[in-house]
Amino acid sequence: MTSQALETLAIVALKQPVSTGDINATRGIESAGTIQTLRNRKLIARSAKLGPRRERSWRTTPQFLETFGLAGLDELYKEGRMEEVFASVYGAEMGATSVE
Repeated sequence: MTSQALETLAIVALKQPVSTGDINATRGIESAGTIQTLRNRKLIARSAKLGPRRERSWRTTPQFLETFGLAGLDELYKEGRMEEVFASVYGAEMGATSVE
């Protein structure tokens, strides 16, 4: 999975339900293609249409949990688990080269 996809997936997992606009604002780049890829892989799904503009929001799926070996989202907050699941995102933040 690309670092862009992992970055988007991390945003969805940590902020869900999160709108496409919020994902774009957080990443600083248009994320529609990445969102579609994650949706096609069944890692994220539409949550609802929120707000006055009825913007789509996204959430993770059971496939996300299965893919990353998580029993539930609360496991992401266990010590070291988030860094393990989203290694390339954390590596980029620390200035390291991502491994894919």
